[in-house]
Amino acid sequence: MNSLLYYSVLPSTSVDISSSPSPPFFESMSHDSRLRTLPICLQEMCLGVPCRVNNGDTEEVVFYNTRVATEAASAVQIDDGFNVDAWAGPLASAGLTAKTGFVELSEHHALCLLRAYERYHGICKHPGEKEDARDLKQLASILTHGIQSISRSGVFVRLGSRSPKDAAMQSQKMRDLLGEYLALGSHSVPCLHGIGEGVSSAARQNFEFYAYFAAQIASLRCTNGGQAVELLAKSTRVYEDLGRELKCSAIHTWGVKIALREWNSMPISYEFRGFVCRKRLCALSQYFDMIYFPPVAQNKDAIAQRIQLFFNNILLPLLPFDDGVVDFLADPDRPEVCVIEMNPFTRFTSACMFNWKTDIDILEGRQPFEIRVVKAPLPVDRERESDSTTGRLEWLSTTAMVADQDLLAEHGDILKMAAEVVTDPFERINNCVSYALKHRMYRHLT
Repeated sequence: MNSLLYYSVLPSTSVDISSSPSPPFFESMSHDSRLRTLPICLQEMCLGVPCRVNNGDTEEVVFYNTRVATEAASAVQIDDGFNVDAWAGPLASAGLTAKTGFVELSEHHALCLLRAYERYHGICKHPGEKEDARDLKQLASILTHGIQSISRSGVFVRLGSRSPKDAAMQSQKMRDLLGEYLALGSHSVPCLHGIGEGVSSAARQNFEFYAYFAAQIASLRCTNGGQAVELLAKSTRVYEDLGRELKCSAIHTWGVKIALREWNSMPISYEFRGFVCRKRLCALSQYFDMIYFPPVAQNKDAIAQRIQLFFNNILLPLLPFDDGVVDFLADPDRPEVCVIEMNPFTRFTSACMFNWKTDIDILEGRQPFEIRVVKAPLPVDRERESDSTTGRLEWLSTTAMVADQDLLAEHGDILKMAAEVVTDPFERINNCVSYALKHRMYRHLT
């Protein structure tokens, strides 16, 4: 059963779809109701209203928006060579990346994921929620079988294009892991030794940032298909990529796959983003560029040499592109460097500690190779704001606990949010991360 047959017809033509298979709950709906089942991101594909209607007595015709499809297909084509299924097989066979399996995602299940996303985020209340839940349960069953065939320790699930890592921010699992890491303290993290726990607010912030990102990554481990579907259905990145693929499906062959990559616990301190131009590794950046890792800062030249040797002697003959961005893991406890993922060489791929505008000569190899790492904990920028800020937050937090019903009725949402920022470790650290990202990005733009 493929509900996309209802929407996806040949460019610049109309088509009689009265005989196209569709989900059972469509049968009793009017055309307007059926149109409402389209995810919001796909509704621009329909031009105008149907010309005729015919279900027994009525006939319906839809039009396909060729311009939208062509634009989407152009974007998809740029990224195709960097999809996991384009490079993971040969590299995994050579032992250079994680073992990877693939599950084909049908257009119907893609639509179910998009509608589930829009329901979850309050974008649109589509009809047929029970039917979508049933079909996503079927997808989860397929994924569970795939996960079990890849690894008993779990997998990292993603589309060929991007991962649902943004969905981790909405999960209780990440909050729980963050709490565990914070309770262990920085002394439990070897790559942070040398800073000194509790010596300064910057050192404490550095450890909290580490715990935050480590918890985000760890929360992406899936041991069954239900966990995988939940991540995919809540991710904005997945929503954007599936919407783009569905838009161009009539002029670009549908072949979306869900990649299941064997889960390997790895220290986030030794992940590096490499910039490849004309098959030369031109620059390296620490990937988690908001965290200071003393061993990385002290050994950056040796790390760069190790990754360069791996790239030139082992990876280069297998590289499927001239220009691209490669993420490496250079864990000193592993015998060899390995590849985490590959991305297009464009400004839409994060340049980490570089800037696509001001550092383009380095990234394209017109200046000597350079590696950039964080050399000290980020300053706690909020310390520059007067202590009254903390005082105001504490006052709001305390006020939220009072029994003044009039005050709570008028300002309840704001008071609750302020209390969470002060008392909830996740909210507090997430707030600090967002603040630091905003100001770091602003400096990069100047």
